[in-house]
Amino acid sequence: MLYYASSLRLSLMTTSSFLKQAPVLAAVSFIITYLVTIAVVRLAHYIGLVDQPQRDHPGIIHTRPVARGGGIPLLAGLLVTSFLFLPMNPSLIAILIGSFLNVLVGTIDDRFNLSPYIRLLFTLPLAALPIILVGTHISISNPFGPGIFTFDWIHYQIPPFNIQVSLPEALLLMFWIVWVCNMMNWTKGASQLPGMAVIAFLTLGGVALKYQAGNPHQIVTAQLSIILAAASLALLPFNYPPERIFPGFGGSTFIGFNLAVLSVLSGGKLAAALLVLGIPVADMCISIWRRINQGGSPLIGDRGHLYHLLLDLKLSKKQVIWIYWLVTLCLGIFALSLERGQKLFAIVLVSILTFGIFLIIRSWLAKNTKARGQLKTLRKHSQ
Repeated sequence: MLYYASSLRLSLMTTSSFLKQAPVLAAVSFIITYLVTIAVVRLAHYIGLVDQPQRDHPGIIHTRPVARGGGIPLLAGLLVTSFLFLPMNPSLIAILIGSFLNVLVGTIDDRFNLSPYIRLLFTLPLAALPIILVGTHISISNPFGPGIFTFDWIHYQIPPFNIQVSLPEALLLMFWIVWVCNMMNWTKGASQLPGMAVIAFLTLGGVALKYQAGNPHQIVTAQLSIILAAASLALLPFNYPPERIFPGFGGSTFIGFNLAVLSVLSGGKLAAALLVLGIPVADMCISIWRRINQGGSPLIGDRGHLYHLLLDLKLSKKQVIWIYWLVTLCLGIFALSLERGQKLFAIVLVSILTFGIFLIIRSWLAKNTKARGQLKTLRKHSQ
């Protein structure tokens, strides 16, 4: 009883101190990101860091040149705020290094359009390595009862650095980080990403505080979440149509990397991450299945994402963005309100609903396309 009472007092103290600190973290991160974004937008057109509408990519939907390199201001907001207010420790340093690597190579890709195979096989795993080497663990809450599932079954010592990694945990962690980075990169095409990132980071921060009792290290997750949410919010007005800057590969993988890491930092929040990111999760799974089924590479972009289908329904880009934001907000509230054991069933339900929406829209578009084709044929014969 005494242990639980002391843990509760510690929880209340740390949560209270975080709530006092949060406005400062958010304000500094927002201001730094906002100012650096202005500078990047101005500089990008001089150094060729621009996304041209005539670029050879079937998924492009913008009609004028727009600056890339949105990862640079996001990284600046995280680095400056972290160095000013957060105590440096191996986990935080690993997060900063991984974020830097994502933005560095991502910005190079924004400028020179690297091969997607190079990005998948070298860039993203390289960014995940610091997280693995500092001993970050991945665990999943048991949805059917108490306890958690862990994956540190085999321990391996890396000479000569005396670093220990666990298998298959390290491989699962790398897969998770790479997957979420790619997932967020695939869902940026209609300029919906910064708003979704704000909601997702706040959701993970809220989940960290919700289960913080007895584990004050969750405060670190909440601190980083508020910093990253504020940075994403500062980028949002520049990425909202008419866009002045795109997140680019650097910005989208920066967001994905930090969402992936925060979801496993100081206790598993994988279910919350999967739930709040329900649309990108379903979109990515369906896109991979569709591309393979059509005999193509799952890494080569096309014009078949959900936002493309919504645009084909004659919705405006702003309407599509708000649909993504509102659905993500509802899923974020859902993730915060559910207990751990309920989230698995919620994830399955959201996946089924999203898959159904894909099928309905695709079927409707195919039917109307066929009808329009038949109408054109009749008009041609009648003339």
